[in-house]
Amino acid sequence: MSYVHTLERYYKDIYGWDTIEDKGSFVAYYIDKGSLMICEFYVPSEDRKKNKARKLINKAVAIAMNEGCDKICAKVELKKNGQLTVNPSLSLKVILGHGFIPYGAQNDEIYVIRKITKFKN
Repeated sequence: MSYVHTLERYYKDIYGWDTIEDKGSFVAYYIDKGSLMICEFYVPSEDRKKNKARKLINKAVAIAMNEGCDKICAKVELKKNGQLTVNPSLSLKVILGHGFIPYGAQNDEIYVIRKITKFKN
């Protein structure tokens, strides 16, 4: 069993989240009251310039549309366990580049939202 598949099972068993996977990259999410909520998002550093993030976001949009959602929500963590995340400004740049807009911040987290429309490939 691969590491990603182990995470998929863990997220499902512990939190009830579903996952979208793509060769070592993943998005963990759940759907609640017409929104797809992204809980975790990871693309290995060696794949970050290969449009994997865009592909995962596009898959999340497709799932959200199929489920009748009108928005996707996520958060960008600036700190985790009291330490700065690997590159919070890059994470924010990537998520904003995918059409999300900030709508709030609290406890070293920036909350973002995106209304559902199709992304250009």
